[in-house]
Amino acid sequence: MTQATITLRFVGTDLKPKVLTRLFNVSPTTTYSRGDSRGPNATKHGIPPYKVGAWLYSEDTAKVADLDAVLQRIVKIAPVGWCELSGLSGIQGDVFVGLFLSDDQNGFHISVETIQLLNERNLEVVFDVYCSDLEGE
Repeated sequence: MTQATITLRFVGTDLKPKVLTRLFNVSPTTTYSRGDSRGPNATKHGIPPYKVGAWLYSEDTAKVADLDAVLQRIVKIAPVGWCELSGLSGIQGDVFVGLFLSDDQNGFHISVETIQLLNERNLEVVFDVYCSDLEGE
């Protein structure tokens, strides 16, 4: 079993979150548009607004037996040709995978089918891998 955070991410200066929400037919975890405030007190504390828009869909899994299956399910949210179908340009998409491995784990695998799904959608996968004794935390 692996603990993981997986996020389907799309960012771009001209990103319109509502367009992607309609296209993907799923509610995102987080969205913001270029120029949106980073919070209620951001301006007062000198924090500039967002420079790009973003559409994020995340799943946190306390324990996942088949990381590859979860990754496939999340990647399939974006249809093949999502960029052309959205009518938006300059949008970059990827899948972030944060893995929290315990000392007794050997790693993980990504199947050929998952790699094909990522390729069809022109999505990169970004891994952050953390190793620790999860039982002791």
